[in-house]
Amino acid sequence: MKYLQALLVLLLALVLAGFIQQNAQTTTLNYFGWHSIGLPLSLFMIIAFGIGYLSAVVIGFSGDIRSRFRLFKAERETKRLKRELAKREKGPTETGLTMDRAYAPEEAQVEPDIRPPAAAKQEDETPNDTLNDDTGEERTETI
Repeated sequence: MKYLQALLVLLLALVLAGFIQQNAQTTTLNYFGWHSIGLPLSLFMIIAFGIGYLSAVVIGFSGDIRSRFRLFKAERETKRLKRELAKREKGPTETGLTMDRAYAPEEAQVEPDIRPPAAAKQEDETPNDTLNDDTGEERTETI
């Protein structure tokens, strides 16, 4: 891999040297009344390429910093949640139930008494005789 990288750098240097030799004429740049000194055209092109490359690196680096900061916050949140989960799974709570049992739907919910208060009171006061008075046999009908 290092040989391939060295070969690519050498090839780029040869292309750059040919570009410089082919564009050796002196040029001045004009920009809103500003005039540069006379330099070879290839040098201006290399400077423009360098400025573009550096600005791309800076923009990419700022995105990398943002991504690293988001990753740091996510890792910190993950550690906090793992500690909280371990604490919940560790042992009994104040009610004496472990967290997995405390949230079990069949144990956590009590069926409400939905009967009207008068019906509930009447049912509680009804005698529950299961034996027939005449024969002493058990009744099969419900009250």
